[in-house]
Amino acid sequence: MFSGLLGRYPLRVQFLAGFLCLGFITTAIASVSFFMLYHIESHAMEHDLPAHQMETAARAINLNTLQCRLNEKDMFLNMADSEAFQLSHNKWIASLDALRKGVDQLGLIPTADIAEDPRAITLKWHSLIAQYQDAVNTVFSDIESGQITNPSDANLALTPYTTEIGSLTTQSRKMSLAKSAQAIIERDLMQTAIARSRLAIGLLGGVSLLLGGGLALFLSTVLTRRVRYLCTEVEVLTSGNYSTRISLAGNDELAVLGNDIDGMAERINERTRMLEDDLAHREITERELKEHKEQLQAINNSLEQQTSIANSLAAEAEMANAAKSEFLANMSHEIRTPMTAILGFVDILREEGNLNNAPKHRLDAIDTIRRNGEHLLQLINDILDISKIEADKLEVESISFSPVQIVADVQSLMQVRADAKDLSFDIEFIDALPETITSDPTRLKQILVNLTGNAIKFTETGKVRLVTSLVSDGTKPKIQFDVIDTGIGMTDDQISKLFQAFTQADSSTTRKFGGTGLGLLISKRLAEMLGGNITVESEPGNGTTFRVTLDAGSLQSMKLLDNPNTTEINRSPTTASEKDKPIKLDCNILLAEDGPDNQRLISFVLKKVGAEVTVVENGKLAVDAALAARDAGTPFDVILMDMQMPIMGGYEASTLLRRKGYTGSIIALTAHAMADDRKKCIDAGCNDYTTKPINRKKMFEMIQYWQQNPSAPNSNISSRTAA
Repeated sequence: MFSGLLGRYPLRVQFLAGFLCLGFITTAIASVSFFMLYHIESHAMEHDLPAHQMETAARAINLNTLQCRLNEKDMFLNMADSEAFQLSHNKWIASLDALRKGVDQLGLIPTADIAEDPRAITLKWHSLIAQYQDAVNTVFSDIESGQITNPSDANLALTPYTTEIGSLTTQSRKMSLAKSAQAIIERDLMQTAIARSRLAIGLLGGVSLLLGGGLALFLSTVLTRRVRYLCTEVEVLTSGNYSTRISLAGNDELAVLGNDIDGMAERINERTRMLEDDLAHREITERELKEHKEQLQAINNSLEQQTSIANSLAAEAEMANAAKSEFLANMSHEIRTPMTAILGFVDILREEGNLNNAPKHRLDAIDTIRRNGEHLLQLINDILDISKIEADKLEVESISFSPVQIVADVQSLMQVRADAKDLSFDIEFIDALPETITSDPTRLKQILVNLTGNAIKFTETGKVRLVTSLVSDGTKPKIQFDVIDTGIGMTDDQISKLFQAFTQADSSTTRKFGGTGLGLLISKRLAEMLGGNITVESEPGNGTTFRVTLDAGSLQSMKLLDNPNTTEINRSPTTASEKDKPIKLDCNILLAEDGPDNQRLISFVLKKVGAEVTVVENGKLAVDAALAARDAGTPFDVILMDMQMPIMGGYEASTLLRRKGYTGSIIALTAHAMADDRKKCIDAGCNDYTTKPINRKKMFEMIQYWQQNPSAPNSNISSRTAA
């Protein structure tokens, strides 16, 4: 029908009509082909974009996972430095947030054409990240509390989570690679379809008129060249060379696609450089970590060697201290034993006979012997005290007592010395004082006696004052004692030399006044042990003030004395006549003593007050005599047991008596005066303890007490009997 119609027209018109028809058909086919080609390319871009997004997300997850691990290692390496540790912890939190964002991006990518579901992997990621963060926070808390101090322990605690993170990172990467492979296959199929479309367009152009054919050939040639160029460059990029760039002029889809591919290549290249930099940094960090570990190991080895040396030196020092203590104890025993006889017989010489007719020089000689003997004993006591202080073995009590009564006792002791030098010795109290304080009364009295004695010794004229007051350092109450004299005073240089062993202000002071300088050192150390201190203020020729400040303990609800001068000092539990009343002993005493001189002395003074005395020279004889008297029905009222005797000492004898069921009273009599000697005697089975030289009044009172209270509670006796 179309041929008939066209046949009516001239050939030129038919040709023109045919040309126009062919052109129309060619144009229509070309339009359809171009539409299909555009649709295919758009579809290729839609499939390629998710693959690119998934690749980007997977790389971001991998990078952020690596960053988390690096920040985690930095955090644990900086455990010793709290500021650096906190900074690393903040970086770790930032990298963890970045990891979450990458996981969220992965879940938004459509991947219907692969087996793995990104949303399921995203849920796994979020669950694992939450567990990992909780585990790190737990380790962080353990580090702050000191339960974890070693980076390896912290890394070990996080190993299960880091292993799972690595596994999930690999799974995400594999899913990305699967999507990329699928996209490449689809791109190749699309490219094949595009090539076939171009071929169809070329054939139609060849059959159509020259214009249509030429146009089709021109368009086909142009498009094919650009697409082939694009494909070639894409192949270069897919081979791993992300530095190449696609240069397509124009604003058509191919040019836009080329620009997008260039942008993707640039981002991939940037990510690759960052990963390479991170890997290089990690290698440097691992190398530095290894070097630090080696340095720490060297330091640890050095510390172990130094610790071993220090332990060895400490053991040697402990042995030296023990040897010194044993030597001092033995020296104390060896000196106190003869001093017992010397001072005891001096007292007998002073008391026996009519001394009114005795020559004055004889009385002076007796007094000189006693005075120097007592001085020697005081020196021994000072040396023992300073030895115990240096060995950190001196113990102080914490009991309630009256500070006013302590001051009264010091006045009673020191008034005689002050009267001998015609000095005034005044006691003063400032404001109200607590009725009792909590401290060590024996050591406080020792401090005050020492300071008051020094004040009297270095004062030729004037007076000595002992001033007591209650003060506060802003946190707790203190009891303060000021010993003020009008003596020779001291310079600043002399004050700086005080409180040193065997040191006085200068050598001339030692020559003139005597003394070892131990008393002040002991007093200062004791004051410090009682929670206080001793300070000095002095001017040459204007006297000296020693200030003792001690902790008073808790004074809540404590009664305060407004006028302690009349309420305490003048109150005495016994009258003078009661104090001076002689003691009479009506008892049978067994004396175990190996020294003949001390045997005669002690038995003499005991018999003088009415006691019957049986003397034995060693512990074995004491055990035999005590058991024989008990079995005969005439037991001894008290046993005086010297603790160091030949054949059998007092410790062994007392223990043996208790094991044999002896329940009588045993009083330890020893020349040892160390702090633990009393406990040693009590543990051996003794009821009480007294030291040599003998304090007769104290010994008589002790004998009288145990004679009247033979069954007084004593846990040591019961334990020995049970043993």
